[in-house]
Amino acid sequence: MRHALDPEPRPLPEPPPLKVAILVLPDATAALATSGMVEVLSSVGRGRYEKLVGAPAPGGPLVEVSLVSPEGGAVRMASGLVLSPTLPILAVSPPAASFPDVICIGSLSVAPDRPLGAPEAVNRWLRASLDAGAVLASVCSGAMVLAEAGLLDGGEATTHWGYCAGLRQRHPRVRVHAERCWSRPAPAGA
Repeated sequence: MRHALDPEPRPLPEPPPLKVAILVLPDATAALATSGMVEVLSSVGRGRYEKLVGAPAPGGPLVEVSLVSPEGGAVRMASGLVLSPTLPILAVSPPAASFPDVICIGSLSVAPDRPLGAPEAVNRWLRASLDAGAVLASVCSGAMVLAEAGLLDGGEATTHWGYCAGLRQRHPRVRVHAERCWSRPAPAGA
């Protein structure tokens, strides 16, 4: 029972949506993994509500998803599918208002025995984003991007089984666990 002198409870303000940027690398990123991440993340907190009630969930999205690429604009995926539009990584670099809370790197469709060759600007952006507090995550062979940026050195990682040997060979400072579905972050917090 509420005391007569207690103020009327006020509703808590809606938290801002979690900002998630999905990195897309031209001619390397797998379209299926990228579209799957967009679908799953965009529906957080909404899908079940909308199905049960038949109306959009109040308060807006819980996760705000953006697609980013080195240069922005239209990006050709590994399959040839063209994804458009994407934001340039500079538009979501710290301290931009659109700086993401989480950066996801999806699966790659590239030869596992060769270096990825991501632009150095991507490696710098990932390192600066981590330093500014973003959480970095990869799906499947996307771990290769984090490894090339040096963000997995001294830590544990897992990747698609077909990329494990290449990850071990090119990045000996990473403890690769082929038997795992996920791994703990590297010491740097990646």
